[in-house]
Amino acid sequence: MGRNAFTIGFFGLVLAIIIGLNLLLVSQPVSEENEADGSRSSYKASPFGTLAFHELLVAKGHRVSRFERPYTELADSSINTLVIVAPNAAVGMSEQEITALGDWIADGGRAIVIDRFVNFSVDGMTIETGTQVSGTPRPVSVSPLTTGVQSLKITEYATTVEDLEQTAVVHVAANDRAMLIDRPYGAGHIIVLTETYVVQNNGIREADNLALALNLLGSTETAGAIAFDEYHHGFGSIGGSGGGGLRGYIAGTPVPWIILQLALLGLVMALTFGSRFARPVPLKRERRTSALEFVSSMANIQRLAKASDLAIENIYGHFRRRLCRYAGLPSNTMTDSLATVAAERAQIDRSELLSVMRRCENALAIRPPEPGDLVDLISDLRRVEAKLKL
Repeated sequence: MGRNAFTIGFFGLVLAIIIGLNLLLVSQPVSEENEADGSRSSYKASPFGTLAFHELLVAKGHRVSRFERPYTELADSSINTLVIVAPNAAVGMSEQEITALGDWIADGGRAIVIDRFVNFSVDGMTIETGTQVSGTPRPVSVSPLTTGVQSLKITEYATTVEDLEQTAVVHVAANDRAMLIDRPYGAGHIIVLTETYVVQNNGIREADNLALALNLLGSTETAGAIAFDEYHHGFGSIGGSGGGGLRGYIAGTPVPWIILQLALLGLVMALTFGSRFARPVPLKRERRTSALEFVSSMANIQRLAKASDLAIENIYGHFRRRLCRYAGLPSNTMTDSLATVAAERAQIDRSELLSVMRRCENALAIRPPEPGDLVDLISDLRRVEAKLKL
């Protein structure tokens, strides 16, 4: 009873813990993302993520990957186009990274920066965002970036952008303030768009946003190997919030809680089935001798003790019991009657069977036989037993 009460109490405790976890999840939900600070990671399928943009490029035949290392390792990579979408402010960019990014662009790389707050300054190039956009953005130049783009849908958070050296080409503007610029730098280019809504999951299909998003990359030959910067969204970084594709994909969903609850239930089952509710069962002891060794030992003991009568008693007694069962008679049946019934049923010579049985009974009642006679007697008994097919 005590063990049952312990088990019931243990299950009740586990159930209470699971209910508490669910109440905690409901009463203290993870802070909701919004348009101002939502994650724009290409791993995110939330309204503010860019997973749809990533998958669309893959479907278009582009070679797309995710870059989860600092910019200082760009020079050793095979990336041709780096897409940087609103990096997480918690994962800052060091001066070495910014310098490395500028050097990579100057060496022929192509950077596409999509962010509402840009302050990018390297040797000979300074790009900054300004005030919020007022008015409706429109294409202001005829170029591959504005092909098929007539109107864009943006949010109130969109900003303007300015190239302080004034060497950039403006492609989209609102009230004469640039939103999309393209500037050469060394052997490469940098494209800056100051509205992430254009490539977000919840905005890419609005108005001509999709056309502009695809124009940013261009053809597969122009774009080459594309990589989305995920290092500055926390993936691959030591101090960031990410920990890998799957972890980032399930972050903010009930899946981690489900996994935790399943693990807790598995632990309960392991403890339950691993507990014994009865007395310990002793370990099985293996016999130290084989059956043949046992028989040999018993025969040797009987030989040394000259107990031939004991041997014939064991053998004949076992034979007679089986013969009674065969004949369907009780064990106290007279020998003559037993021999008669058994011989008739087996259709053998009654006198041979009766003779062997009499010899065995005489050996038990009068005088134990000599070893040689004992062997002959047992041989005759086995021969009759074979005829009876016992």
